Amino acid sequence: MLSSELRLLATATQFLTRLPISRDLNPTSYELAHAIKYFPVVGLILGLMITLASYALSLFDIPFNQAAIILVAFGIGLTGAFHEDGVADSLDGLGGAFHREKKLEIMKDSRIGTYGATGLVLILLFRTVLWTESPEALLTIIPLSWMWARSSSLPIAMTTEYVSSGSANKPILNQVTTKDLIFSFVVVLGFTFFMTDLKTVLLLCFVNGLCLFGLRKYFIRQVGGYTGDLLGGANIAIELLTAWVVIRIQLGS
Repeated sequence: MLSSELRLLATATQFLTRLPISRDLNPTSYELAHAIKYFPVVGLILGLMITLASYALSLFDIPFNQAAIILVAFGIGLTGAFHEDGVADSLDGLGGAFHREKKLEIMKDSRIGTYGATGLVLILLFRTVLWTESPEALLTIIPLSWMWARSSSLPIAMTTEYVSSGSANKPILNQVTTKDLIFSFVVVLGFTFFMTDLKTVLLLCFVNGLCLFGLRKYFIRQVGGYTGDLLGGANIAIELLTAWVVIRIQLGS
């Protein structure tokens, strides 16, 4: 029998990844809500798995630009393209209509459109380029960027109205507490400081905080709040921004 906190971690892992978690877990709505505080931990675990795969590929003398493509594909396989699907739907909705109701309708469509396809290709290209720019820093870049990315859902969800109808996400997210948010960011800031330094922690807090503030304002202006797809888009934005900032700091030192 898992302890309550381990059940929350297992629930977060089951929600965000394709890792083989027990099918008998059957989390309650309470557990689904409070498991969100473990999202950064799951991101950290996934990031470490990708860096471990990077080390394994290096043993076969695979050129790093080719290895980076394999690593990006591996990361997508670990998550089932969970956030990539969200950002594609978001781009289709935000770019494909002028009116709020039509934007939300397009986001719910499972088909991918021109905006989503183009944006997804550019995102994957940018991620690959970032991972090839500084191979020596991958041990830092990927775990940190994936951890910060998965911490981004909480502040938006707790301060913004949920606008997409017909989903169980709204009552679940309404149960998230300030204590969950504090726990999440203590984990993020603690591991960031452990893996880098105070300068990096402060810069990431400022840059990512500014990005989330801007995204939140944009989401409200476009559709009146947030949806699950928009949270996926915010995750991708914070991931890429974090990786870019950490690389700039490390290359400049």
